[in-house]
Amino acid sequence: MSIDVVNAKKVANFALESGFKALDAPVSGGIGGAENGTLTFMVGGDSIAFDCVLPLFEVMGQKAVLCGNSGAGQSMKICNNMILGISMIGVCEAFSLANNLDIDHSKMFEVVSTASGSCWSINTSVSYTH
Repeated sequence: MSIDVVNAKKVANFALESGFKALDAPVSGGIGGAENGTLTFMVGGDSIAFDCVLPLFEVMGQKAVLCGNSGAGQSMKICNNMILGISMIGVCEAFSLANNLDIDHSKMFEVVSTASGSCWSINTSVSYTH
């Protein structure tokens, strides 16, 4: 679960005061990524703690990146989600425009999914069978 940056830092400080190290490590990849072991971990915290648990991240996902100090994993997740949201809006607007221009949605998908407009939102959220 993703939490806000301020609380991620508070938890890390509490752990440190108690003699522990903490990492915030939100993921990208969703249920499919978890099932297939293809998650990407965005990690914030101490590099020594990161190195200790890296083998666990490697079992659960395809990539783990130490993004900076505590809270940096959550910060990276916010940035990633912003890009995703913007691309999803673009995909919706493009399909709406295609609809208004009488372009068949399956043809739109066929072209865009392999052209310069291709993105995660097209290839994961939109599906047409031929």
